[in-house]
Amino acid sequence: MAQEKSTSTATEVSAQYNSISQALRTKKALSMDPYRVNIESWRPAEGNIALTESWLASTLEVSVNGSKILAYVALPSAHSYSIAGQISRSQRIFCHLPAIGTYVEFKRDTMLSFAESTRSVAKAKNDPGQKTVTAPMPCKVLSILKNNGDEVKSGESVMVIESMKMEVSIAVAAAGKFETTWKKGNAVEEGKVLCSVV
Repeated sequence: MAQEKSTSTATEVSAQYNSISQALRTKKALSMDPYRVNIESWRPAEGNIALTESWLASTLEVSVNGSKILAYVALPSAHSYSIAGQISRSQRIFCHLPAIGTYVEFKRDTMLSFAESTRSVAKAKNDPGQKTVTAPMPCKVLSILKNNGDEVKSGESVMVIESMKMEVSIAVAAAGKFETTWKKGNAVEEGKVLCSVV
């Protein structure tokens, strides 16, 4: 039962990503009437427009299907790298919309920060005695660091996979004998068992 629970967590996160990706690839997401969204103006709330720090709070005028709305955007950081974003971190963005009387919090991800967050969510919800490791997303096996039957310790890296042009090290959560049916270069669908510990 614990195995099913941890497998379902990783599968859920991957399924959400894949359903969005599939809808965009098949243009199913575009089958409804499109919204026309234009950014009419974007100004720093205060300070010198030439200074990066001035853009941590800004005013944005957006038109949606011709109707203009005002939004106040804030990045909750005093660091100038927040503007450009960091490749390995997601970024929180707060947007206050006076027209609806509330704010909306967005999370901006790069491909690397999305993959990292997916891995950490799946790992956090996994049972510490988990005996199998499933592919969190479609991937390719780059290397297998252990042979079938080798003794492994909990937390030890056993495989390296590649997904979205990023290498991800796969570690086991339990001690025992390593087993896999995959070979270097194999393509693995999301949710498939990469390896197990018996």
